[in-house]
Amino acid sequence: MNDSLTTMGRFERTADFEDPGVIVTYDFIDNNEIMEKYGEGADDLVLRNAKMMQNIGLDATRYIHDPERPWMFDKIDVWSQFFGINPDNWGVGTSGKTAWISERPFDSLKELEENMPKMPDKDAVAEW
Repeated sequence: MNDSLTTMGRFERTADFEDPGVIVTYDFIDNNEIMEKYGEGADDLVLRNAKMMQNIGLDATRYIHDPERPWMFDKIDVWSQFFGINPDNWGVGTSGKTAWISERPFDSLKELEENMPKMPDKDAVAEW
């Protein structure tokens, strides 16, 4: 086992089903205070997230934390782009640095069935 691999090296070995030498750490960080403390004040959001992850010892994540725009907004955007959901009928509530769906275009199971999303286009998702 090689304990001197870089984060990218550990990640690549794990993705190739090879022994990375140590357990690759992964998490989803959605916390403004952690971002501020460990993001080293970088102006670029991706760089700030990368610095935060490196400084707290994470090898991988599936999300870029944006303190100004909670993740739920992105979820509605993706639903609109790939599943044909009309975003005009959805609302996102925010408070206490978090977000949730506050309005939706259905109130019952029958109305939900009438608002089911379409299957996404595989090529569009792959290109994205």
